[in-house]
Amino acid sequence: MNKKVSFSLVGIASIVLGVICFFFDIGRYANLESYGGDAYTGIQNAAARAANNIQLLSIIVKCGFGFLLIITGLILIAIAVTKNTNNAQIVPAYSKVNETKNPNVAENKENPSEDIEEMDEIDYVGTIREYQKMVENGEMTEEEMKKRISRL
Repeated sequence: MNKKVSFSLVGIASIVLGVICFFFDIGRYANLESYGGDAYTGIQNAAARAANNIQLLSIIVKCGFGFLLIITGLILIAIAVTKNTNNAQIVPAYSKVNETKNPNVAENKENPSEDIEEMDEIDYVGTIREYQKMVENGEMTEEEMKKRISRL
């Protein structure tokens, strides 16, 4: 499973959990009662105030987590949608194997070391392999290969 699908699934799950968060029961409001001036009235009213404060806190937490989950899910989905999955393939500056032009170079020149200096992104391993193939084919000396590699 690639990252784009993973981000999308986690984003959707986050949004669903955020919506579910808004439907949680937070309890009900506790009424203040009066029992005619005895100690039970004070105890009951203190407990009712504490219960009401907890209920207000649970509303804040419920809404906070719900919005946080929904926003996180939307961000993950946006990342998945904008993620570039077909990255441009980096082609070595000079390729005898496939004879393709490098899209990162303005124009292919006869001297591959000049192309390397103009590249935005360099495929170091691929370029070195191409140099090694050129040495094996007798198109370049080992000394010249070492000079070109040192310029990378």
